[in-house]
Amino acid sequence: MISNTLNLYFDEKGPTKTIGQNKSDNYQFNWEGRSSDNVSVYLGVYVGIDQEVNEDIDRNYTKFELSIKNKYQHYKQITELKGKYLLGKGYSAFPKLPVRTLNIISDFLDFVSENNLYIHVVLPHKAQVLVQSRLQEWLYWIENRYTDTSIEQIFYVIVKYLVNEDVDHKFINVLSDTEAKTQKILSVLKNCFEEFNKKNKKVKNRYPQVEAYEQIITILKKYPAPYSMYEYNGFHYTFEQLIYGLELDLPTSTDERLDTHYYLYPDEDSPIEEFKKVSFLKVMEPVKSENTVGIRIADIIATIIAKILVKLRMDLNRDTKNYDMIKELPMDWFDFSDFSLDIIKKIKKIIFTRQYQVMHGIYGDDALILESYIEFIAKFNNAQEIKGQKNTIQSSFRQYYLELMNANYEEMIRAKYLRKQLGLHSARQAHDSGLMKRW
Repeated sequence: MISNTLNLYFDEKGPTKTIGQNKSDNYQFNWEGRSSDNVSVYLGVYVGIDQEVNEDIDRNYTKFELSIKNKYQHYKQITELKGKYLLGKGYSAFPKLPVRTLNIISDFLDFVSENNLYIHVVLPHKAQVLVQSRLQEWLYWIENRYTDTSIEQIFYVIVKYLVNEDVDHKFINVLSDTEAKTQKILSVLKNCFEEFNKKNKKVKNRYPQVEAYEQIITILKKYPAPYSMYEYNGFHYTFEQLIYGLELDLPTSTDERLDTHYYLYPDEDSPIEEFKKVSFLKVMEPVKSENTVGIRIADIIATIIAKILVKLRMDLNRDTKNYDMIKELPMDWFDFSDFSLDIIKKIKKIIFTRQYQVMHGIYGDDALILESYIEFIAKFNNAQEIKGQKNTIQSSFRQYYLELMNANYEEMIRAKYLRKQLGLHSARQAHDSGLMKRW
């Protein structure tokens, strides 16, 4: 940093208010359907600009936007160049994006890199919110009674079932029933698990799921939830998701941070009152994107991530005609030119570099698939090298992202032992103390 003041600009996509059912999609939740807001995760992006050069960045980015308007007549009549206008509608495999879109992404990433902007991203999954909002108290309750497992693992398994296996919507419907008590929700869940296991117990690639569901069924039978237990205060993200990684990731050490000032400029829809409770942030009045370069930059970064993530997730979903098939990522995702490969390398450098730069929740499969794709592709030196592996590249990528997800799952197991090392007796205590993030 040049000065001791960093201006942070925060923009979000998929906020709490968007978690709901879409009538146009047969009441599917909006990460499942065909609606415009079908991003599976909450996308929160922080852009940090050193106060010493903030005015220069504003001036140079405005010139950059003007250069795009001069280069592409299509944008001349658009007053504010947001991501949805610059990158267009619809989704396709990244290498198959229109040339104009790839050119704009490349030039934009060059601007971010050349100006050394600080980028931090949060990607908690929307499905987590449904499970957490209805079953968090039960998870804390069961931890005090069943000490042989990690409630993080239980939470992960339940969310993963909701996202990938709840094809008839029995579980999501009871979660959405605001009058349903915890006992009813768990009864439906148990029945769902039992039906799945009965159908899949002889399917080899389903053995791990069958075993995980059987363990939870055993817990549900041995420790039935109290009849009076009920939890619902709306579907809301846990605010710690937005701030926990930021504090770890900020570009100063703990000692230096005492002399560093962080000014947060949130967009109008941000959880401003929650931000004001964070001791190391000085929260300014909300700003509008049309007047704030930092917010517009954050918006485009979020749009780039969504452009890749939505289609990537769609193409890796199980085959709806044969759920027992292992589906490979289509070859379009590996059809790179040297130019499009260079853009992936830029994304890797700008967004996926530091340990705490991109944060997700316990159910982080979508975020991890995105991360694994970027990292896997960025390892290649040129497009010809990718083409040379066309016969094995799909299975190689699948192995790569499965290893990353397995590592994340192992980390959940370690969380239980880490709590003990910190002298914490339960997940609730760890969460309430702020020493470990909540879900």
